[in-house]
Amino acid sequence: MQQLDEESPELEPVLAALEGDDCTHCDSGTLTRDVYKGDDAVVCEACGVPGARSL
Repeated sequence: MQQLDEESPELEPVLAALEGDDCTHCDSGTLTRDVYKGDDAVVCEACGVPGARSL
């Protein structure tokens, strides 16, 4: 498995595509761009669970 750098152009479209989607962990949240444990991510604004993050 290849890890993507924070600046990887391959990751940006994934985070952008997920932004605004409903959270799959809770019933009331929406994924928004944020930082999760120091990495760029899309995180549920209601429960805080990341939908995806760069490593």
